[in-house]
Amino acid sequence: MKLGFALGGAALALGMSEVAGRVYAGLARKERILTADAILGWRPIPGAVQFDDDLYPHLIEINSQGLRDREYTYARTPNVGRIVVLGDSVVFGSGGVDADKCFTELLEESLPGVEVINLGVPAFSTDQEYLYLREEGLRYRPDVVVLCLFSNDFDPCFTSYCDSNGKPKGYVSLQGDRLVFHDPPELGWWDRLAYASYLFGLADRRLSLSARFHERSRREANLDPAARLRTYEALLDEVVTLCEEHETSPVMVYIPSKAQTLNTSVQQAMHTVAERRTVWALDLTRRESFANGSRQRFYFERDLHLNEAGHRAVADALQELLADRIGSPVVRGP
Repeated sequence: MKLGFALGGAALALGMSEVAGRVYAGLARKERILTADAILGWRPIPGAVQFDDDLYPHLIEINSQGLRDREYTYARTPNVGRIVVLGDSVVFGSGGVDADKCFTELLEESLPGVEVINLGVPAFSTDQEYLYLREEGLRYRPDVVVLCLFSNDFDPCFTSYCDSNGKPKGYVSLQGDRLVFHDPPELGWWDRLAYASYLFGLADRRLSLSARFHERSRREANLDPAARLRTYEALLDEVVTLCEEHETSPVMVYIPSKAQTLNTSVQQAMHTVAERRTVWALDLTRRESFANGSRQRFYFERDLHLNEAGHRAVADALQELLADRIGSPVVRGP
């Protein structure tokens, strides 16, 4: 009897703490912004709001369609062009950049009559971005798809576990010449609790418990470096093919890291595919403003992400590329 009362009291206390935690998160604008997804691994939660003040205070607001952007409809606005931009936390604006200072918003301001939609998701790699384009991005019927690439996009494409956030994801491999997408592993009991509960989610972030569980069950594509490069090239080829099938123009953009000095596998694959498929590729390491000696001013001092000046530099580079090559995108009907 005493044990039953004790367990009941503990459950009641835990439930009250969960409710209090959720109320606090809502009032303090500390809501979680990501949830599990059976295809992508995770995705932003529609309507979530989070004030991030860890290093550089900034507000994150997710719209009704799960984007860190203003509201857009899937239906096109007559006589208005449309660009969707895919990428990871750099595109999302993590680190300390408000939404209106992200390069997607700045690019939209510089291209009259064009909508630029931010589909960046923290911790995504190129395989997830391809799937997100297929599942969500193409629903906006864009004229142009901009795929932003980074040095840390390469290795995560070949593993079922994301080192940066400790969550399970899918991965890719080659079977002959065919690219194969492996689904994310089924969520374990702890992942389900961490996603469902504010308290367990907080404990997971503080103690990295998911990371410990998934590190032991990690699955990877068993490929040597040359095979990984061929697979990554095949993945970029798939992005180009998907865009062409939907009559949209693909653009690949490489954004260097703060301390990068050597070319990466991602750059090599991007240039190979861009030349073979005759598509636009913009490597920012080749721009004078992003030369290694002067690049530091584009990044936060205590963070790996672009600061406001960096977002402005990326927006300027994209504006020049799009304006010089195509002027305004081809305009479709609604």
